[in-house]
Amino acid sequence: MKKTWLFLGCLGVLTVLLATVSVPGSTSEKAANQSEPASMVVRDLPQPEKPGPSAAKPQKRGLVADYGKLPLPFIENRGQLAEEVKYYTRGRGKAVFFTPEEIVFSLQDFPLSMTRDRAPLHRNNPPAALESRRSAVARLSPVRVNKEVEIVPLDPLEGKVNYLTGNDPRNWRTDIPTYAAVLYREAFPGIDLKFYGARRLLEYDIIVKPGADPRRAQFAYSGVRKLALTKEGDLRVILPEGLEISQKKPVVYQEINGRRVARQGKFILGQKKGDSFTYGFEVAAYDQRHPLVIDPPVLIYSSYLGGSGGPNLPVGATAFDGGNGIAADANGNAYVVGTTAANSFPVKNAFQPSRKGDFDCFVTKINAAGTVVVYSTYLGGNHDESGFAIAVDAAGSAYITGKTNSTDFPLKNAFQNAKKGEWDAFVTKLSADGKDLVYSTYLGGSGLEAGCGIAVDGAGSAYVSGVTIDEGTFNISASIITYTTDFPLKNALQPMIGHRFLSFPPSYGNLDSQQHDAFVSKFSPDGQTLIYSTFLGGEAYEENPRIAVDNAGNAYVAGVTTSIKFPVKNFYQGTIKGTWKTPQGETWGRDLFLTKINAAGSDKVYSTYLGGTNSEYFEGIAIDNIGGVYLTGWTISADFPTNNAIQSLPKGNDDGFVTRFRENLVGTAQFPQLDYSTYLGGKNPDYCYAIAADDKGNAYVTGKTASNLSFPVYDPLQGTGKGLCDIFVAMINPLGKFIYSTQLGGGDVDGGRGIAVDKKSNVYVTGETSSTNFPTKVPFQPTKKEGIDAFVLKIAPKIQQDGLKAFFTLDGDAKDVSGNDRHGRVRLARKIKRGLEGGCYYFYQTGSYIQAPVYINPDEYPRLTIGAWVRVPEQVLAEPAVRMVLSCDNGGFDRGFGLDYRGGTYGWSAFCGNKAVLGALPVTPGKWTFVAVVYNQLAGRGQGTVRLHVDNQVLTGQGILGKGLNYIHIGANPTYGEYFEGHIDNVFIFDWALSPKQINYIRRNRASGVLSLPRPE
Repeated sequence: MKKTWLFLGCLGVLTVLLATVSVPGSTSEKAANQSEPASMVVRDLPQPEKPGPSAAKPQKRGLVADYGKLPLPFIENRGQLAEEVKYYTRGRGKAVFFTPEEIVFSLQDFPLSMTRDRAPLHRNNPPAALESRRSAVARLSPVRVNKEVEIVPLDPLEGKVNYLTGNDPRNWRTDIPTYAAVLYREAFPGIDLKFYGARRLLEYDIIVKPGADPRRAQFAYSGVRKLALTKEGDLRVILPEGLEISQKKPVVYQEINGRRVARQGKFILGQKKGDSFTYGFEVAAYDQRHPLVIDPPVLIYSSYLGGSGGPNLPVGATAFDGGNGIAADANGNAYVVGTTAANSFPVKNAFQPSRKGDFDCFVTKINAAGTVVVYSTYLGGNHDESGFAIAVDAAGSAYITGKTNSTDFPLKNAFQNAKKGEWDAFVTKLSADGKDLVYSTYLGGSGLEAGCGIAVDGAGSAYVSGVTIDEGTFNISASIITYTTDFPLKNALQPMIGHRFLSFPPSYGNLDSQQHDAFVSKFSPDGQTLIYSTFLGGEAYEENPRIAVDNAGNAYVAGVTTSIKFPVKNFYQGTIKGTWKTPQGETWGRDLFLTKINAAGSDKVYSTYLGGTNSEYFEGIAIDNIGGVYLTGWTISADFPTNNAIQSLPKGNDDGFVTRFRENLVGTAQFPQLDYSTYLGGKNPDYCYAIAADDKGNAYVTGKTASNLSFPVYDPLQGTGKGLCDIFVAMINPLGKFIYSTQLGGGDVDGGRGIAVDKKSNVYVTGETSSTNFPTKVPFQPTKKEGIDAFVLKIAPKIQQDGLKAFFTLDGDAKDVSGNDRHGRVRLARKIKRGLEGGCYYFYQTGSYIQAPVYINPDEYPRLTIGAWVRVPEQVLAEPAVRMVLSCDNGGFDRGFGLDYRGGTYGWSAFCGNKAVLGALPVTPGKWTFVAVVYNQLAGRGQGTVRLHVDNQVLTGQGILGKGLNYIHIGANPTYGEYFEGHIDNVFIFDWALSPKQINYIRRNRASGVLSLPRPE
């Protein structure tokens, strides 16, 4: 989730997020996890002047399954409550009322058995069953609050509220608006207070303007027993009846020139004043020219997943359930695949309700809130299975691959009806409800196969990568080598398995009896036909190949190779560098490989090694939709290739790595170019096991660390390890810098094995844990069953900088009101009192412009959005041929837009160094026009993209940005004398590539002195 800011007339902004207000451990919270939310009553507030609302009709559970995804609504009071209440919000067991002098929290405890239709909606005559419930009221008052504070609603929601009480329409209140936030403007001198909802929880920001003292922001709780700080720095508000409000410790950072700089902040307890307990906060030294954000990532849910009992295990062995892969759909549901030996693995709506072999696969679907298992099933036959990877399509069908040695593995509509070797890969598609197979098939020959990775395209075709130890036969005749195999091949890019003997005459001795290669197979949507199937490898061994597929059907396969003759093409690294000692004492090479196969499966687009002079181990691949390819694993090489690294050198013997390639066009050929590559680890072993990427170019990686204090953490959920090994989860931005990095775990051994990210940047992680105190939150399974259990957790998207780099309202001056303090200097431009909505500037002569210190060079800001509202005069002279509205040049046309005289008339052009979108959108003189340009240097397969918006028209092109000046010009490009003539208002600059939907949001929601920021997508 991307944090959006609205700052009016601020020279710099201090933002403090005082985390989530929740009620841990109370019966009401537990009930809320199991039932629909219920309305609340606050007995201590004055009686409303009008009767309360009538009870709403209970909703069916199916209609509220996604309740946790809805925004927390703030309801305007239009007479349905006492007049001092301006806004309020309610939820099961909780209600909050906002008055000018205080914020009132009402907490009530409902019995677990109580359903929504029995919840109290009136003060009078509550049901007798509720008389014993716990309740408490706490009042939060800003100390020495501004008596004239204004409470302002923000961000209207679509929902409306109706109160229809009695049969007299005069007492009804209808069409009452709801909002996503409320702002106490000037709650303290120079300080605003903003309340909003996130994931159905209440949060608030303190916004301290330049010159204001953050120590003035002090608060008092009344109606509570005491305030206390935990050893972690959290604030506990202890209420009567055993209820509690919890506020997490502030985590503080600043965004400065694209880098995140950590700052220190904490709660400070004040003195008790009468029956009130006071607190404030303390922030260490910080750069007051930049925003200060206090906002940790948030754990949405975390749960064990496992059973007990199982087969007769060897002495010393423990029961085992482990999550190996995870996927997420557009609705926020998580799909987990793994391996279980448990008799009592939790099943629900199962295709296969019981275990058949010693080890079976499991497939589990969990709802978006993490509170309900939608379905959970075993998958296996009479021997052993392991499930290694999972994907999900738009309809919610899950695709699974792994390995099996069962002769009765569940099959349906199978491409291959019988197992051929000791172990075969399998490919299974489950129905969306988990109760049936759509198709399920073996995949293998007479050797040994395992499916390691799976992906699905928009048409429903499954792509499987795996490893085969094939038992085919080489035939040599007249120096011609042929190969016979019963592994299923079709339209094979490489029909012969790679082998040492492929160097002819033999240079490596005799043939091995078995040959190891990767394989890549694409299935038709019905699973009954191979579109293509091929070996992929060199003369030695390939291991653990994983796969990803882009929107065009190109397949990206990566793994480990020990082959010095792995097939390379258009490579980043053309030869193997690593070394590996075999069990027989031979020294072989060992590096990663990355191969892109075209959509037809007929050719390699590129294929490259990647590695240092020692050994690399590969675990995961991901792609984004802007040309990024991400690899992860671990290395013992001291010279693993790095670039733009978080950590340029290893700290221990085994360190993780995260690498991002982007594609670079050279003529018509595509080459992988190293965008960033970094070690990731501490002084002890660290292993990266899985990676995911979102469409904005952020990478998400998980694994296992034993480094504890020396593992690099950044804005963490859990700053240090608690056990022998802990999970880690890291989010890395497109420039290769941390957004966050956190450890997470209990007192024993925990490891992350699979990771996924949804369209809203929620992160999903699975793996295994042996800790009895693994951190859980709203768990569907709160305790570990036996031995080792799987776990599933979901982390909310990190609220990043809003991306608003500068905003010039031009209402009589050239101040930047974004809070980033990049004020401009006006030269010869004329102030106009009536602009778009408020004032603006008129540029009317040579040498008139505004210069502002806004740094937007592509080395730090490869994605950029610039725009303004512009009015061109009725009569425009043909000279100069170009009239720039905004520019940031280096003596040329690099980033900017303006009027361009072509073909006898002016049109709008967006400039981008070597290319541009030129003069194609017409100018409408005499009317205000919205113009915006979006640059994305990470898109366009290395060529960059340019998108020009003029009102509701859009044109796209390509172009590479060069480095320009450290400032911008509004109304001119002085280097070339291209001065604009006309009115300019509300100039904005984002260091982000806004989507067309977000651009249109800005265009449609304009206001004087206010930039209505687009919501994150």
